[in-house]
Amino acid sequence: MAFTLTRSTAAPTMPRVEKSYGSAADATQPDLVAFHDYWNLKRGSRRWPVREELTPRDLMRSLKRIHLYDVVDNGADFHIRVTGSAIFLGYYTDPTGKLVSDHPDPGLRTAFRSVLNRVLETGEPVYDYATPKTDRHLSKREAFSLWLPLGRDKVEQVIAQSLIVRLQY
Repeated sequence: MAFTLTRSTAAPTMPRVEKSYGSAADATQPDLVAFHDYWNLKRGSRRWPVREELTPRDLMRSLKRIHLYDVVDNGADFHIRVTGSAIFLGYYTDPTGKLVSDHPDPGLRTAFRSVLNRVLETGEPVYDYATPKTDRHLSKREAFSLWLPLGRDKVEQVIAQSLIVRLQY
C-alpha cells in the first residue's frame, strides 16, 4: 500500500486532521470495493461516469455513507450537494447545501479541500484514511473513504463513500 501522509497546514493551535492517501486499489473494505466496482461499471470505457448514471436505487445500501460535491470555480471551492445521514451525524449539523469553505471545523475544512483538490487535479479515484486530531468529538473516530471523480470532459463533481468507525482504546 503506497500512502502519502499529509497533515493539514493549519497552525499548531488549530484543529488538524491526519490523512493518508492512496489509490482505489488500496481500498480493502468490502463496501468501498463494491462502490469502486459500481463506479467502474457505470463509466465503462470512459474516464468517468456522470452523476446522472448513478442511481439511488443502485446505491441503496450505501446512501447513508455517501457524500457528493459540486466543483465550484475550477476548484476554488466545493458545494456540498448531498451528505448521507451517517456522515453528517458526526458533525451535529447537516452540511448539505453549504460550501466546504464554510465548514465550522478548520481541520476538517482543510482536509476536505485537500482530498477534493487531489481528485480534481489528478482525475483519479483517491482512497484515504483520516484520523481527526481535534478537541471535538470526532477525535475518537477514524474514517476510510473512497473519493471518485464524475464528469464529462472535466471533473465536475466528486462522489465519496466514507466508513466512519470508533477507535478502540
